[in-house]
Amino acid sequence: MRIAHPADGLQRAARDPPLRRGPFENIRVVLERCHPAQHRRRGARSADLPALHHSVERGCPVRRIGPVPPTGDPPQVAVAEAVDGDARHSAAPGRPRRGANAVAGNVQWSWHGAFPRSTGTLSSAANARGRNVVGTAAGTAKPRSPAWRTTVPVRTGFRLRFGPEPSDAPRAGWPESYRAAHNRVSNRCERFVPPVCPPSFLPLQMPMNWTETAVRRPVATLMVCVIVALMGVESLARLALDLMPDITYPVITVITLYEGAGPEEIETLITRPIEQAVSAVQGVDRLYSSSQEGASEVRIRFDWGVDLDGAIADLRARLERARSSLPEDAQPPFIYRYDVADFPIMYLGLITRLDPIQATRLAEQVVAPRLERLDGVAGVRIRGRARREIQVALDHDRMVARGIGVNEVITALRRQNVMHPAGDVQEGHLRVLVRSAGAFGSLDEIRETVVRRNGSAVVRVRDIAEVIDGERERTELTRVDGQPGMMLYIYKQSGANTVAVSDRVHEAVAEINRTLSEGELRIRVDKADYIRAAVANVRQAAYWGIGLAVLVLLLFLRSLRSTLIIAITIPLAVLATFVLMYFRGFTLNIVSFGGLALGIGMLVDNAIVVLESISRRREEGQPLLDAAVEGTREVAAAVTASTLTTIIVFLPLVFIAGATGILLRQLAWVVSFSLVCSLAAGLTLTPCLMAHFRWPFTMRSKAATKDDAVPQPLAADRGKAIGTSVESREVGGFLGWMESGYAALLRACLQHRVGVAIGLFGLVAVAAGLAPRVPTEFLPKTDEGDLQIYGEMAPGIRLEELSRQTALLEEQVLELVPEAHTVAAFIGDDADDADEWNETALRITLVPRSQRKRSSEEIRRALDRQLRRPAGLDLQIRVRSDMVMGRMFATDTDLAVEIRGHDRAEAMRIAERVAAVMKTMTGLANVRIGDSDRRPELRAVIDRKRAERLGVAVEEITQALEATVGGTRTTVYREGGDEFDIRVWLAADQRHDPEVMKRVAIRTADGRLVPLRNFIRYEPAAAPLRIPRVDRQRVVFVTADVDSRDLGALVAALQQRLAELPVPPEFNLQIAGTWEQQQESFHELQLGFALAVLLMYMVMAAQFESLIAPLIILGALPLGGVGVVAILLLTGTSLNVQSFIGLIMLAGIVVNNAIVLVDYTNQLRRRYPQKSMEELLVLAGRRRLRPILMTTLTTVLAMLPIAVGWGEGGEVQAPMARVVIGGLLAGTLTTLVAIPTICAFVYRPQPAAVRPQITGATAETPVGMARV
Repeated sequence: MRIAHPADGLQRAARDPPLRRGPFENIRVVLERCHPAQHRRRGARSADLPALHHSVERGCPVRRIGPVPPTGDPPQVAVAEAVDGDARHSAAPGRPRRGANAVAGNVQWSWHGAFPRSTGTLSSAANARGRNVVGTAAGTAKPRSPAWRTTVPVRTGFRLRFGPEPSDAPRAGWPESYRAAHNRVSNRCERFVPPVCPPSFLPLQMPMNWTETAVRRPVATLMVCVIVALMGVESLARLALDLMPDITYPVITVITLYEGAGPEEIETLITRPIEQAVSAVQGVDRLYSSSQEGASEVRIRFDWGVDLDGAIADLRARLERARSSLPEDAQPPFIYRYDVADFPIMYLGLITRLDPIQATRLAEQVVAPRLERLDGVAGVRIRGRARREIQVALDHDRMVARGIGVNEVITALRRQNVMHPAGDVQEGHLRVLVRSAGAFGSLDEIRETVVRRNGSAVVRVRDIAEVIDGERERTELTRVDGQPGMMLYIYKQSGANTVAVSDRVHEAVAEINRTLSEGELRIRVDKADYIRAAVANVRQAAYWGIGLAVLVLLLFLRSLRSTLIIAITIPLAVLATFVLMYFRGFTLNIVSFGGLALGIGMLVDNAIVVLESISRRREEGQPLLDAAVEGTREVAAAVTASTLTTIIVFLPLVFIAGATGILLRQLAWVVSFSLVCSLAAGLTLTPCLMAHFRWPFTMRSKAATKDDAVPQPLAADRGKAIGTSVESREVGGFLGWMESGYAALLRACLQHRVGVAIGLFGLVAVAAGLAPRVPTEFLPKTDEGDLQIYGEMAPGIRLEELSRQTALLEEQVLELVPEAHTVAAFIGDDADDADEWNETALRITLVPRSQRKRSSEEIRRALDRQLRRPAGLDLQIRVRSDMVMGRMFATDTDLAVEIRGHDRAEAMRIAERVAAVMKTMTGLANVRIGDSDRRPELRAVIDRKRAERLGVAVEEITQALEATVGGTRTTVYREGGDEFDIRVWLAADQRHDPEVMKRVAIRTADGRLVPLRNFIRYEPAAAPLRIPRVDRQRVVFVTADVDSRDLGALVAALQQRLAELPVPPEFNLQIAGTWEQQQESFHELQLGFALAVLLMYMVMAAQFESLIAPLIILGALPLGGVGVVAILLLTGTSLNVQSFIGLIMLAGIVVNNAIVLVDYTNQLRRRYPQKSMEELLVLAGRRRLRPILMTTLTTVLAMLPIAVGWGEGGEVQAPMARVVIGGLLAGTLTTLVAIPTICAFVYRPQPAAVRPQITGATAETPVGMARV
């Protein structure tokens, strides 16, 4: 192992012994002073050369005060100490005497000697009491000797530094030649012994190793930065673009079909047994169920973090065991897993001149298959289809005349339309399948089907019915901008890139239209447009933030070179963050990109502090390379601690459950990534650029402040001595005036510290009193440009009447909403499990936000006032937020009151009273009772005894009744590979006549025709459309939309009103909806905030080695809270999840200024023990005013574009940025006064013993950090 010496002024002694190998090596370092002739050529006398300072570091930052050269002859005695945790090194130059002892770990050092200027002996002795180090050293110095040497045994892992005393040491008494010679000679004498430190010291030592390596090897540093930048660009190109992070909800749905059963039968026979089975599955949080006509749906919500794959396996096993308790003819339960991909990402409109059946075939056989083949497309749903059907329309009168019953026609059609495999035969070595081909080949064969033979008389289908190649009775109609058409929903695969899928669909649509001569396919709604606009908006806000932050740096630093050095850390840290995001599997969304945009202002904080420290050392005359290393060393611990306190606040977010926790975790990772990258850049790239980057243009002002100045040597950039100036470097006139004004203000506050403390306490108390006035909601409302008018008519309404009423709404909407891009009408429902088709919906898609003046909410309110509501049509106008709220929750209900109880009739009466209360409350809209409608029924009660007596089966009766009313699907007709239902029912003019229905006859066992009224008794009734249950209890929902931003105040008022309602004890009222999610999230965020503050305290206590100093710093938190309350009230922003996240971020940011202030105050207490506490506090405030203002303004202005909330998606991140801006501004302004005031109260005056009065030059005896 060899140690290279600098070539200038240093030589390696020829007598150096070989180095011994081992963990601790005895290293001899010989230092020879330059020949006096060299100094004389530089204007310095050899007799005036000061003593060299040296210290020993234990691989960690060292706080030390060096020896002070004498100002007279004979030399005066000065004492120096170097403190680093448990490490101390002391030296006592002067006349030969015993030096002060110091301890470095388990090593004790002693030094005594004389300055070269004096006559005497310079000697040194080292006594090692440690386990591993033993050694002595000695040397002599003669008057006017051209050289002196010393030999020192050094433990490997220590840093042996021969250099100038620390820059803060007062040197007013030095002649100019002393300073120049001292700086030129001593700064060339630095050695580093490679570390072999205990593992616990390595993390603290590594950053300083990085800094020195980066400064000494600029080309290597540049190559590393280029590699990081290239990887960042490549990672950015590979990152998927989406609106929100991928959220997998722990929700599983079990669907069971039981055809023909009513809601009450479904509840008893299907729903309850399944609920009992699934409730035993581990991790079940809540059960929701719905029993409706022919279907049971049980939705299971699990705890977040449950292994859904294992839960599904357990659930499937339990359902299999429960299968025996279900009806035999019920279908097996189907397990469905909830996915955010269930929301369509695009709506396509197909307008064609073809008839509805041909248009449907075009959509199903041409358009949809081509779209489904695209990469990332999961499926295509076609709405508004017309399905072909072969209808056998029976004429009741002709059937009676020929004595034909309905069941005879059904049986004949089924028997004459048969196609079954008959087996196979052998022909030689081949086996040939034999299939009976008895299926209908044409409609004429259906017409010629024999129903009954009576001798020579043959009754065929054509004799009693009309065979029509028609269209199935439609349950849904769709219109696009008032024109009949079809809508195609595009669903993406789970995990697919939404924007990439959208791009592929756009290309496919253009290709389809080139070959589609019968119509046109248009993209009506593309959710990817909102994603593109939202991400682009956040990206633009980030660019604006970078520009404003750089402008602030330029105004404060008044140097293009320094500004560019700091600004270059922003793109480098961002690109490095993209690399980490890519390997973590994140998408580029408004959460991750918003986290980067919010952190841009903080990315430059570390570089600002490092640059400020380096610049100060340069102006004090320290050489460029050493100033870069030593300046970074001085602040490395502080910037690392401040970065850790910012990052540590995100640690509790990892433990937050739910969709909120997923969003917060990604935000925490991104911000932490960027801050760590900025810290690494600040400790390596910034000093490297400061040492090697040259810029010919600088802007300097001649103004300088002089109050409370501590004399320091200043040197010009190129080494030209310019004499003595003040510590406060040259700044602009305004900044100088600001520093002077702040110093005067701080003195006044310290003189009246009690009054200031009372005023600050009162300010916090006022803010706490105003805090309840801040509105609360779960998430900020987003303007996605999507509205829906939901209408409902009485159950049983005919589709034609519903369509006519909807057309009246369409005309008004097209007139009242000129901002509409597309108005799509969905009348009825074509879903297979739909139990009623009395609902209609208008989906209004608006043009982008930049192309309209009114927001979605303003348009909704205008429609609510101006829309003329058709009679009998109950309307609800809502602003949809599928892209944000739909991904956050499985429900979009703002507020719901659950009335739980078994007696449904009594529950409905309670629900009516609850709804009446809610309708009187301001801020609630669209109040309705869920599932309150009861569908009118005409129950056909079969007389089983009479049917048995006449030899008629109950199945034949129900079959004839079905064919009479709704038609029965008897068999299928095959053509061209497709199958179409053959439906038997009455002719259109007889189908809906109750008297004809009663006269329809069936044939008995003895051959007679008996009307259905002889077997059936008709009873009018009303049945619920569905029966909902929650946690195995019947429930009635009263829902409402919140038309106010203060959901918390509304719920509090509602709870008070509901408490006054008389409710039977067997019923329970609970508030649900997004309010329930808000309460859960707020509770976890409050715990996270408390844990974040505790972790910050621990980090600062470890950094300062004090239990009191962190409490002083945490005093900035309530002061920042004053600004939070103020900005939320002034801007009308609610306290929601996003603003709560901003509050947690603020806790980690607002203390950084206090950390810098307290840390520097402690440094000054050690450096200037002779000064009073008030003087030190004023001095610390003035010296740190500029970096504090710079870091604050860069953070605030970088967040300002996001806080405005312009453009798509801007509403999501705006509350977070506003909270940080308000809290940081108020916290900074008050911290500059409050923290010194608290320090004046807490810190005790320095003992008189450590404050000696020294004449001439100011001697310094550091005492370390006094305990408080």
